[in-house]
Amino acid sequence: MRLFWALPWPDSQVLENAQLSLQQRGITARWVKPELAHLTLVFLGEVAESALAGIREAGASAVSQQSPFRLQSGSYGVFPRLSAARTLWWGFEENRELSALAHRLQQAMRPFAKLEQRPFQAHLTLASFRDPAHLPVLLAAPSFSWVAGKLILYRIHLGSGVFHEPLAELSFNGPIHASADIRGSGTGFSTN
Repeated sequence: MRLFWALPWPDSQVLENAQLSLQQRGITARWVKPELAHLTLVFLGEVAESALAGIREAGASAVSQQSPFRLQSGSYGVFPRLSAARTLWWGFEENRELSALAHRLQQAMRPFAKLEQRPFQAHLTLASFRDPAHLPVLLAAPSFSWVAGKLILYRIHLGSGVFHEPLAELSFNGPIHASADIRGSGTGFSTN
């Protein structure tokens, strides 16, 4: 089974509005469904089902002392470059809590999977391009912030469509880093 750990996206309407704004400016792509949006911290890839209990336990240990923290959106970006874009994403400003959490989680998952060796770059995938696209310039991204309060282990199901099945949900405990209005089940969200 294919697994990844991610922060769930708090508000699908904000993502829909951002995608619509980009579409209205002529960007044609395969857009991520808002209900599938997330911020991946560790992609494990294919792992044996027998490892699932250990993955859950190691994840719980990695976040056991984690407090909720505020994330602030950054700019749009692409992989690998503007002249041959394959993926369009929305970035986040540098955040020590997020980087430290991603690092702890990566270390905890090493016994279970061969992890990517590239440095962690916080981003939300907005769209992908079937053929490399030439984007001469990216528009300014809207600004928003939200409080990350939980981590989810997802299983990827492929077929006629993509489905992410939550296998574990870990809430962050402790005081909130930075002032925040937390709504719902462990996440807060505000637009600026």
